[in-house]
Amino acid sequence: MPNHFTIIAFIFALFAPLLDATKLRSWQTGSYSGIIPAERIQHSLTSSGGSVYVFGGLANGGVRRNDLHSFNPVSKAWTDLSESIQGTPPDPRDSNGIASLGGGVYVFGGRGNAGNLNDLWVVNLRALTWTDLSSSISGAIPVARSAMGMNSVGEKLYVFGGLGTALLNDLWAFDPESATWTELDSAMTG
Repeated sequence: MPNHFTIIAFIFALFAPLLDATKLRSWQTGSYSGIIPAERIQHSLTSSGGSVYVFGGLANGGVRRNDLHSFNPVSKAWTDLSESIQGTPPDPRDSNGIASLGGGVYVFGGRGNAGNLNDLWVVNLRALTWTDLSSSISGAIPVARSAMGMNSVGEKLYVFGGLGTALLNDLWAFDPESATWTELDSAMTG
């Protein structure tokens, strides 16, 4: 009876001629249109509707940003959306959470000029408008934090861990329909 390694080697040998291994292990470069965002670190990145969105971060000199850019990988075009979006944008920040859900890009928390934040914003990608959701949220909210993980699953946003006054390992879900946060798993020690 063949072992797992033998089976895997056979399958690879069977399909290897169909694969161009150089394309599997290389980054692509090229020419792009539009204005590429300024250099930055600790920014956030998500995707929605076939485009990639870059928000905030720390620019040269430690200046926090609150600009939003999109990149279309098919047309290889960058777009600075900051001037096109109506409404007041979130305060400049770095190390925030970001996720896309239902035609919007949500920005949560991060580190602002006065410390960690726990506000929640959405930019509607169809109407190109920023909305601060913080005042419409009822019930408990996650403590202010930066450097957390954030993503969407189904119709909810999820935030895990990060850095508050100490390292965090709590899990929260946000339901945009009811405008409520729910703590799913209390912080555990260990």
